[in-house]
Amino acid sequence: APPLPPVSPLRPERVHPQPKAPLPGSGGAAGSGCSPGTGPLPDGVWFGYVVAKSATEIDFDLACFYFGDIAYTEGAADGEEVNNDYYVRNVNPTLRTIAIAPTATVHEIDAGSIGFLTIPFSGWPVDPSAYISCPSNSCNVWLFVNGGEVTEILEQYTP
Repeated sequence: APPLPPVSPLRPERVHPQPKAPLPGSGGAAGSGCSPGTGPLPDGVWFGYVVAKSATEIDFDLACFYFGDIAYTEGAADGEEVNNDYYVRNVNPTLRTIAIAPTATVHEIDAGSIGFLTIPFSGWPVDPSAYISCPSNSCNVWLFVNGGEVTEILEQYTP
């Protein structure tokens, strides 16, 4: 299969991305889902947590992100109360180390403007104590993986 295109080939400095709709084979979870099997993370759009980073790779904890009606269904199946129209399921403790493309960009939440700053991966995070503390167990992001490398990271706002 050809690589997935980046979110957009051209980006303004501040963008307002939306949650990723479920893709084919995702089982209703947003993006590419949360069951890629064992081994390297395949090309796709993946939700989870960046728990550690270096100049050339990240450690990623894959999770399931549901929004809309399916969030309530999935939460109920797990015996969890769902609020704010989204539900995250993170039951697999596996961490995946994923290479970062040399030109990778990050869309960091800018709480001051209620938007995003688009920056090179090497400059992320601009403010480690910002809205989302990255990297950490609460650094919830979307990864865009193409050719086995992360080409883009989008921080996920959650109320």
